Amino acid sequence: MLAIAMLLFYLLAGCAIMRWQLPRKRPVVRIWLGCSLGVLLLMWLPALFAFAFTFGQEAHLYALGALGLLMLIALLARDRQPAARWNQEDTRIAVLWLCAALPLCVLGGYLQHTHVLRPVDGAYNVGQSTYGDLNLHLGIATSLRNAAFPPEYSILPGARLSYPFLVNTLSTSLLLFDLPLRWAIIVPGTLMMALVFTGYLLLARSALGPRRWLVGLAMALFFINGGLGFLYSFDMAGRDFTRVADIFSGFYKTPANQPELNLRWSNVIADLMLPQRTLLGGWTLLLPALYLLRSAIQTRRMRQFFLTAIFAAALPLVHTHSFLALGLCSAGWIICALIQQIRNRRAFLWWFLGSVLYLSAVVLTLLLLPELAFELVLEISPELVLAFPSAYVYYSLALIPIAFVVVMGILLYKEQSKEIIKPLLVGGALYLCFTLALALPQLLSFAFPQTLDSGYLRIQLNWVNNSGGRGMIDGYLWFWIKNVGPAFVLLLCALLDADRQRALLASGAFAIFVVAEIILFQPNEYDNNKLFYIWYMIGALLVADYVGLLWDRLKGLRGRWVLASAFVIVSLASGGLSIAREVISDYQLFTPDAVATAEFVERETSPDALFITGETHVNPVAALAGRRIVCGTDLYLFFHGLDYVEQRRDCLRFYADPAGNLDVLERYGVDYILLGDYERSDHRTAGQAAFDELFERVFSQGGYTVYSARRAAVFPTEPEPQATETMNETPEPTHTLPPAQGDSLDGAWPEQP
Repeated sequence: MLAIAMLLFYLLAGCAIMRWQLPRKRPVVRIWLGCSLGVLLLMWLPALFAFAFTFGQEAHLYALGALGLLMLIALLARDRQPAARWNQEDTRIAVLWLCAALPLCVLGGYLQHTHVLRPVDGAYNVGQSTYGDLNLHLGIATSLRNAAFPPEYSILPGARLSYPFLVNTLSTSLLLFDLPLRWAIIVPGTLMMALVFTGYLLLARSALGPRRWLVGLAMALFFINGGLGFLYSFDMAGRDFTRVADIFSGFYKTPANQPELNLRWSNVIADLMLPQRTLLGGWTLLLPALYLLRSAIQTRRMRQFFLTAIFAAALPLVHTHSFLALGLCSAGWIICALIQQIRNRRAFLWWFLGSVLYLSAVVLTLLLLPELAFELVLEISPELVLAFPSAYVYYSLALIPIAFVVVMGILLYKEQSKEIIKPLLVGGALYLCFTLALALPQLLSFAFPQTLDSGYLRIQLNWVNNSGGRGMIDGYLWFWIKNVGPAFVLLLCALLDADRQRALLASGAFAIFVVAEIILFQPNEYDNNKLFYIWYMIGALLVADYVGLLWDRLKGLRGRWVLASAFVIVSLASGGLSIAREVISDYQLFTPDAVATAEFVERETSPDALFITGETHVNPVAALAGRRIVCGTDLYLFFHGLDYVEQRRDCLRFYADPAGNLDVLERYGVDYILLGDYERSDHRTAGQAAFDELFERVFSQGGYTVYSARRAAVFPTEPEPQATETMNETPEPTHTLPPAQGDSLDGAWPEQP
């Protein structure tokens, strides 16, 4: 109960802060913003104190004190306007929420129940979409209990945890106050899903006006997305019904995601919000930021720019892709708003287009030809190169054209109507400076080293339709039409008929689209969909608005109901089938023996004990018990850009010949050895007799045995010649994308269970 009480206290505190800071907002909006702020504070405040202490109960007590101080500051700096009261419009929004958002919330809660460690006869079952990614999030959440910050990967000790981890610390906080692991995942997951559904409804309401059916349409287009993949499944079904049956029985045979057919537009609920906890947490904070930014641009109120910056600055360690998308969208919206207000638009437009082309050329040069840029600096100033690392030298070259563009913009600004654009510029500058001041330490310490130093940042046009830069698979427009569906065609039409409102929305959306279409940020090219879905999040509003325009213009046409019905059915069929498949999916993730092993490990071993295990992602020691292991699976480590080849090789040679490779245990300080179902099934693992001869069993049940590594014979000071020979024969990990069973956003999907 302490865990739930703590969560409720943070939510109420967030609502109180929003009541004091934004009293003129509608009560329903304040409640949503306040709950979102409460989630943000529960993610961040204990984590900040964990850098001084550890991520334990002490840090949470200090965080409560900090929360009280923040509430006092918010009260003293409150907006003293009278608070807006509940009125008829709030009632209409509440009814709309009951009709459009509540069914999605119920669906989300049910999927959380069935897809997160559902107990079945002593085993833990999950669904199709959580079979791959859930283990990573479980391992982070369980391993961060009482951990020192900055944290390390529990599946690769010594490597800083640069993967955004604050969503999982939310579950860790609940674990620390005695909420069981299953519910520590389900409770915040369900809460964040409800906040995302509610936030999108309120954003759509503010953008689309009083026509409530357009809000419902936008929500359906975004959350039940899927494209035209169902046509492939139902084609010639009269002769061969297998492909239709496979939708509900196969592993990732849903029409929204079939890579062999170049269908990659996975369903938002089933394939993103449910398994991708970092994305879910990112959208929980992203939607309030988008709502507040749009409102700030319209009202020019500095307080709303400041609150937008708070949500934006919290994003890098929650979901870095959402932070990048928000930055791109913010630039598009603010620049478009400036263009709409400036007197001499032609001069400003030429300056803007020239600046974009100029800066794009510089950035592309730095990305594609960093060695050339570095040699240029070396010729101009050798002392500068000696004083700073090369990466900082050639990336800092971008400051020169940026400074030039800013100076030209200031000169142009002097000719404009300052009383109109000054509040927007000041608010935008406040938003930018405050966000960067809080976000840059996160980016420099966590995100940039893993993204830039690994060399995975690269240019690739047209996302996965040009996989590996090997040329187009589908025609450019057809790829997007068959993946997004008829909504993509209407989105293009909406751009051709854009008024000021649509232009503002489109400027932010397509700023994201252009960058995601050109630059890849991670080893798994599929991960750029984390940007594309935020483009579509805004694009669905444009489509719904344009549908309303068409509906009015087709008034009197008897067939408009037929056209509307066909559009809705075609747009939602693939997504609806994907969600239906997810509802009935059921796979055993951890056997009863695996669960018993995890319970023993958590109960009888030290929290800082180190295990050596096989490379499977279904690892009860790391996922359920939260213990560190020498090396985890390729499915996570490779796609996070980590160097783990040596650790993997050492694990393989130890399991192949434990007697000849005892040096591995000493090298890493291993405390325990796991011989489980995966290790036994691996043909490279020596028989159990080899382990029984060397080590003492401390636990054994079914297919799982735990040995104490400290009971081994005296460790040799140097590896035996046989160990060196075994090491040389060990194959290198195959750094390739897994086959076409679907893709994970945190890594790649495992083999079919």
